[in-house]
Amino acid sequence: HPRVPILVVTCCPFARENFKPEERPARLERRDFQRDTVRKLRTKGDRHLFFHDGSTILGTNDWEEFAVDGVHPTDFGFHRIAEALTPVFRRILKARR
Repeated sequence: HPRVPILVVTCCPFARENFKPEERPARLERRDFQRDTVRKLRTKGDRHLFFHDGSTILGTNDWEEFAVDGVHPTDFGFHRIAEALTPVFRRILKARR
């Protein structure tokens, strides 16, 4: 299905980054790799591939409060994710028309 859009969403920060800041660069490196890969593939013609930086997907101030164990989102965490991604999905689906 070559016209089906694919959205690449990076990881949100993990709570352990508050205690082990040395882990943050690895997450950011993966984010940059994903962004650059999507960008490269889009320039080669794959217009159905999209990128979204998930760094703020749970919010910016209190994001660690929305994960049960610092990794897995709570129900409210999933609600925040849905709120963050809904406009992204709308934009992607609108562009397909």
